[in-house]
Amino acid sequence: MANDFLFTSESVSEGHPDKVADQISDAVLDAILAQDKYARVAAETLCNTGLVVLAGEITTTANVDYIQVARDTIKRIGYDNTEYGIDYKGCAVLVAYDKQSPDIAQGVDRASDDYLNQGAGDQGLMFGYACDETPELMPFPIYYSHRLVERQSQLRRDGRLPWLRPDAKSQVTVRYVEGRPHSVDTVVLSTQHSPDITQAQIREAVIEEIIKPVLPAAMLKDTKYLVNPTGRFVIGGPQGDCGLTGRKIIVDTYGGASPHGGGAFSGKDPSKVDRSAAYAARYVAKNVVAAGLARQCQVQVSYAIGVARPINVTVYTEGTGKISDEAIAALVQEHFDLRPKGIVQMLDLLRPIYEKTAACFFFAPGVAFLACRSFVLDQPGQGGAWRAMAARVESRDGKAARRVAFCYPAAARACALKTAGARIPRMPMSLDSTFSPSTPSPATVPGAAAPAFNLIRPQPYTEWAPQLDAATKAGLRRELEQGAVLFFPQLRFQFAPGEERFLDSRWSDGKAKNINLRANDQAVRGAIGGEQDLKDLYQLIRRYAEYSEKLVLSLFPEYGPHMVRAGTSLRPSEIAGRPVSWRKDDTRLHVDSFPSNPMLGQRLLRVFHNIDPQAPRVWRVGEPFGDFAKRFVPKTKGMWPGQARVMEMLHITKRRRSEYDHRMLQLHDLAKADLDYQANVAQQEFQFPPGSTWIVFSDQVLHAAMRGRAMMEQTYYLSPKAISDHTHSPEAVLARMLGRPMVAG
Repeated sequence: MANDFLFTSESVSEGHPDKVADQISDAVLDAILAQDKYARVAAETLCNTGLVVLAGEITTTANVDYIQVARDTIKRIGYDNTEYGIDYKGCAVLVAYDKQSPDIAQGVDRASDDYLNQGAGDQGLMFGYACDETPELMPFPIYYSHRLVERQSQLRRDGRLPWLRPDAKSQVTVRYVEGRPHSVDTVVLSTQHSPDITQAQIREAVIEEIIKPVLPAAMLKDTKYLVNPTGRFVIGGPQGDCGLTGRKIIVDTYGGASPHGGGAFSGKDPSKVDRSAAYAARYVAKNVVAAGLARQCQVQVSYAIGVARPINVTVYTEGTGKISDEAIAALVQEHFDLRPKGIVQMLDLLRPIYEKTAACFFFAPGVAFLACRSFVLDQPGQGGAWRAMAARVESRDGKAARRVAFCYPAAARACALKTAGARIPRMPMSLDSTFSPSTPSPATVPGAAAPAFNLIRPQPYTEWAPQLDAATKAGLRRELEQGAVLFFPQLRFQFAPGEERFLDSRWSDGKAKNINLRANDQAVRGAIGGEQDLKDLYQLIRRYAEYSEKLVLSLFPEYGPHMVRAGTSLRPSEIAGRPVSWRKDDTRLHVDSFPSNPMLGQRLLRVFHNIDPQAPRVWRVGEPFGDFAKRFVPKTKGMWPGQARVMEMLHITKRRRSEYDHRMLQLHDLAKADLDYQANVAQQEFQFPPGSTWIVFSDQVLHAAMRGRAMMEQTYYLSPKAISDHTHSPEAVLARMLGRPMVAG
């Protein structure tokens, strides 16, 4: 393909007739797996005006009311009125399921004593793909096509555009220059609507409320908008077209950016490699791109019925690979078990997790291990499950060797491996979306030493300015200064109308990890958008600064005279998979320290809030600072004479660095660089749920941010004079160990 070209992908909404069929098929599968995880399911659905037909092959011990499952699914989608052509209450549902053929079963079910050698349920070829065009490692056209119909559904469900109906289609044509997305050439969006709305009203609302809030403003250059180009779209859904399971396989994958083997996903249990092997191929491709081994990666696997191991595993990087495609393929076969049962174990697929994938599209945000971010990745109480494997491979020219690594699920936590020129991937593991709004408990990280501490301290307060007695305030202050994380599970920061649009990473200019507002600024930094958008962003972040200050001063009034408000920020992008150097990799345990901004003993107090409405912010919390310092302070070095002055003169630092800053920066780097420490030190993993707040001295608490997006953060610089018990502060710990003050004067 030439470097300059146009490329188009499409998507469809949850109310499209084929998607209705997909969701019913996967809802049936989930209902069965909830009772019988070893069931064999191939559930097909046909839906038409007032009629749903369920057919296929099912072998299970589960007792499922299939008719009710179909009705409940139709209701969730939004077909709850006879005017829409199908109504969950009145539609007819016919059930015609048979058992699986015993000829197929003998190849799939054999060798119970050799579990991993279960044969593939059918022959076939599957493709996985990933590229670096979006944070989710999906192609730009299909990613934003999905986001458009997702936005249509959101505005329909929350009542902001009450005339919208469930059926919709989107199409995005992108102009590529030098092989990279340059601008959006054309957007097509067709949405079902009530008959009492004019086409002019539809066009204006779709462009202003759906298209522009979704697509990056910088990409809208002479863009053509085609809204309901036929002029009227009242009759839709199963009334407008007969829906069938498995007819949107390109929408379900990469929008035509990669080949497709032809097998659909919905309604099939994980023994069917059409589904599970396509998931695994995507997972492999995503790891290759996240590791920095290639800008794009296509993986093909193929199987024979009844045979466990794939016939071939082939990798194509289209010339973007840093090592040969053959070398990458060899690594893939060495470190990823692509036998059907190996895939099921690796991705934990024997769970009722599939209906929601059909609704939000298989490789779009929402499917965690494939690309997505809206699902919780692990059950509360479980650690992130990973193991890192490394291998040496020759570079393309054969003159140099590099160390690369793949991370894949196992009974251990996410582990960072330092590589030469390649970042280690941290790909989310599972599809699980189960999350309890109740207070979660910290989990010991599997593979690491069991912690003898619990630094997460839940608090019951639901107001940003709680009225507390002096003894309670003193107790909270003591816990915070000793190194605890004060956690407020029910302290929610409320959006003003329309502010939810800023949860999307498209508002970030991509130059920094956050959109920032400094204390005396009148505008945000690191954001892109129209004039009104930037004003609204400013108001959102400014309001969070005000709320945070209320909270801190209510809990710790003694801090007030000694506290300086620093940056307030919105972090809209997913942590996992973000390409950064190892020093900036905040998924590694560390204490905060600034290379260019010496703190001179001032403390770093931070107030965090998870504003993602669906998924947790996942942290790991390490050992107490005193234990951490004992390990690494002996490895630090003092400054050479005049070093601080020279660094200030050269503007490497904003002011003269103290020994405290010099040692703290080394502690930050030593911890991140020590892979054995990252893997084995005693630590906890904790999921901060949506709508929760936490306060921490981030220069004292060893922490790592593993997963999550859409977070607010307020930083304060606090004078040491404000600390009631200086014993546990980093400066005091270092001074005791080194036998001298860390800050002059």
